[in-house]
Amino acid sequence: MAFSAATGPWYLDVGHHIASVLSDADRRKRERDLLAHYLDRLRAGGVETPAWDEVWSVLGRGVLDGFYLWGVTVKVDPPSPPHSWNVSERPPPTTTPSPRSPR
Repeated sequence: MAFSAATGPWYLDVGHHIASVLSDADRRKRERDLLAHYLDRLRAGGVETPAWDEVWSVLGRGVLDGFYLWGVTVKVDPPSPPHSWNVSERPPPTTTPSPRSPR
Protein backbone atom coordinates (compact mmCIF):
# COMPACT_ATOMS: atom_id res chain seq x y z
CA MET A 1 0.00 0.00 0.00
CA ALA A 2 1.45 3.35 -0.98
CA PHE A 3 0.92 6.49 1.01
CA SER A 4 0.41 9.88 -0.50
CA ALA A 5 0.66 13.18 1.27
CA ALA A 6 -1.53 16.16 0.67
CA THR A 7 -1.61 19.63 2.05
CA GLY A 8 -4.64 21.62 2.97
CA PRO A 9 -5.83 24.27 5.36
CA TRP A 10 -4.38 23.73 8.84
CA TYR A 11 -7.69 24.43 10.52
CA LEU A 12 -9.29 21.30 9.07
CA ASP A 13 -6.94 18.95 10.93
CA VAL A 14 -6.93 21.03 14.10
CA GLY A 15 -10.71 21.53 14.10
CA HIS A 16 -11.38 17.83 13.41
CA HIS A 17 -9.05 16.80 16.21
CA ILE A 18 -10.29 19.24 18.85
CA ALA A 19 -13.94 18.45 18.14
CA SER A 20 -13.50 14.69 18.05
CA VAL A 21 -11.31 14.05 21.10
CA LEU A 22 -12.59 16.52 23.69
CA SER A 23 -15.89 16.67 25.50
CA ASP A 24 -17.79 19.93 25.08
CA ALA A 25 -16.76 21.05 28.56
CA ASP A 26 -13.08 20.24 27.98
CA ARG A 27 -13.12 21.83 24.55
CA ARG A 28 -14.55 25.08 25.90
CA LYS A 29 -12.03 25.06 28.72
CA ARG A 30 -8.91 24.14 26.72
CA GLU A 31 -9.31 24.87 23.00
CA ARG A 32 -7.73 28.34 23.13
CA ASP A 33 -4.73 26.97 25.04
CA LEU A 34 -4.37 24.04 22.66
CA LEU A 35 -4.63 26.29 19.65
CA ALA A 36 -2.05 28.71 21.09
CA HIS A 37 0.31 25.77 21.77
CA TYR A 38 -0.16 24.49 18.21
CA LEU A 39 0.69 27.91 16.79
CA ASP A 40 3.71 28.26 19.10
CA ARG A 41 5.07 24.92 17.88
CA LEU A 42 4.60 25.95 14.27
CA ARG A 43 6.46 29.22 14.91
CA ALA A 44 9.24 27.33 16.69
CA GLY A 45 9.64 25.31 13.51
CA GLY A 46 9.94 28.44 11.40
CA VAL A 47 6.37 28.49 10.08
CA GLU A 48 4.69 31.85 9.67
CA THR A 49 1.24 31.73 11.27
CA PRO A 50 -1.79 33.96 10.76
CA ALA A 51 -2.92 36.51 13.33
CA TRP A 52 -4.91 35.20 16.31
CA ASP A 53 -8.19 36.78 15.16
CA GLU A 54 -7.96 34.99 11.84
CA VAL A 55 -6.94 31.74 13.50
CA TRP A 56 -9.84 31.86 15.92
CA SER A 57 -12.36 32.78 13.23
CA VAL A 58 -11.48 29.87 10.91
CA LEU A 59 -11.16 27.14 13.54
CA GLY A 60 -14.94 26.68 13.52
CA ARG A 61 -14.79 25.79 9.83
CA GLY A 62 -12.58 22.85 10.67
CA VAL A 63 -14.96 21.72 13.40
CA LEU A 64 -17.96 21.94 11.07
CA ASP A 65 -16.09 20.19 8.28
CA GLY A 66 -15.30 17.33 10.64
CA PHE A 67 -18.95 16.94 11.64
CA TYR A 68 -19.98 17.07 7.99
CA LEU A 69 -17.51 14.31 7.07
CA TRP A 70 -18.64 12.22 10.03
CA GLY A 71 -22.28 12.63 9.01
CA VAL A 72 -21.61 11.69 5.40
CA THR A 73 -19.56 8.67 6.44
CA VAL A 74 -22.26 7.41 8.78
CA LYS A 75 -24.87 7.85 6.04
CA VAL A 76 -22.76 6.08 3.39
CA ASP A 77 -21.29 3.35 5.59
CA PRO A 78 -23.38 2.98 8.77
CA PRO A 79 -21.65 1.31 11.70
CA SER A 80 -22.14 -2.42 12.07
CA PRO A 81 -24.48 -3.44 14.85
CA PRO A 82 -22.86 -4.72 18.02
CA HIS A 83 -21.79 -8.36 17.96
CA SER A 84 -24.68 -9.38 20.20
CA TRP A 85 -27.16 -8.27 17.53
CA ASN A 86 -26.09 -11.10 15.27
CA VAL A 87 -29.11 -13.39 15.59
CA SER A 88 -27.24 -16.46 14.37
CA GLU A 89 -24.75 -16.18 17.25
CA ARG A 90 -27.21 -15.54 20.08
CA PRO A 91 -27.67 -18.30 22.62
CA PRO A 92 -30.93 -20.22 22.21
CA PRO A 93 -33.84 -18.90 24.24
CA THR A 94 -34.49 -20.52 27.58
CA THR A 95 -37.53 -22.73 27.93
CA THR A 96 -38.28 -21.44 31.40
CA PRO A 97 -40.61 -18.45 31.22
CA SER A 98 -39.37 -15.36 32.97
CA PRO A 99 -41.24 -14.45 36.15
CA ARG A 100 -43.70 -11.61 35.80
CA SER A 101 -44.62 -9.19 38.49
CA PRO A 102 -48.27 -9.39 39.64
CA ARG A 103 -50.54 -6.79 38.17
